Amino acid sequence: MIITKETDYALRILRVLLDGEKHSVAEMSETELIPNQFAYQILRKLSAGNLVRVSRGALGGCELSCDLDATSLYDLMGVVGERGILCACMEPGSPSTVSWRPCSKSRTRRSVP
Repeated sequence: MIITKETDYALRILRVLLDGEKHSVAEMSETELIPNQFAYQILRKLSAGNLVRVSRGALGGCELSCDLDATSLYDLMGVVGERGILCACMEPGSPSTVSWRPCSKSRTRRSVP
């Protein structure tokens, strides 16, 4: 699985917002080493995907607007515009995709003893 810089930065932004407080873009950019302009672009996508709420003004900032326990990495990748291919068997036409048997992406999770 390949995670792009954009997805990595989006994860970093969400990590900062986990505390439930409002944070400025400048603060998140500095603490998470994200280029300021790139942080704005990512926040627009996160806001459009209803993961983050952005408010302007003196009391503005960014805060979570979703339950991250119910949000997967796959969901986040879709919000930032990734192709959504997490493993080779998800690639259309992949030799590991078998038409009569589902690949590992569709198997149910099992708890590890």
